[in-house]
Amino acid sequence: MVRGHVIDHAPALAHAVKVAAVLARHLPDPPPQLLAAAQLHDAPEYAPTGIDLDTLLTTRLGPAVTTVVRGMQHEHEALAASATTDQSTADRWTLHASTADKIVSFRSILGRAERATDAANYWATRTAFLHRVDHFRAFHTTASAHLPERMSTNLARLVTAAEHAAATFTSNAPPPSTPGAHTTVKVTRCCPQTPAFVRCAGPRQILF
Repeated sequence: MVRGHVIDHAPALAHAVKVAAVLARHLPDPPPQLLAAAQLHDAPEYAPTGIDLDTLLTTRLGPAVTTVVRGMQHEHEALAASATTDQSTADRWTLHASTADKIVSFRSILGRAERATDAANYWATRTAFLHRVDHFRAFHTTASAHLPERMSTNLARLVTAAEHAAATFTSNAPPPSTPGAHTTVKVTRCCPQTPAFVRCAGPRQILF
């Protein structure tokens, strides 16, 4: 991640630091490697072409950092490829980092909605997010038993708020999901209609 990258009209570095801060707030004594991975979780998207990112991360920060960064990338790409929403809980660091990423993104998206002078117009630009709320509920259902209680509650509250927005502002949005529901979704990570693994030159809207 280099200076100048923007996510949702804010510096990409600010998003990464907030993800690390959420982990520090919810986990007792989070390992430094986990915090490093959180701050570098978008590295596959922003890293200069021609470098061996895995070797760089593993050599300088350790294999656990590489595992988390690539695990989060895998989730984004699986969703972009319309994979199922089944979330592995085998690697707790990746699960915790992915949850923190969602908490930060939801706060940003929902906070902008609250401040918008025209909520309907705002959500009209966020249909990709609204149509994927069922995935986020499924993620929480799978992850909740493996998360610190306060972290799980925080994400659940944000997903519920997103479900209400989807029901209100999207005429054909799926209804709020019930616990245990699973679905297949496609996720846009970059500019509109651009999959997670495709780099784009313009500012990226955060989806999760």
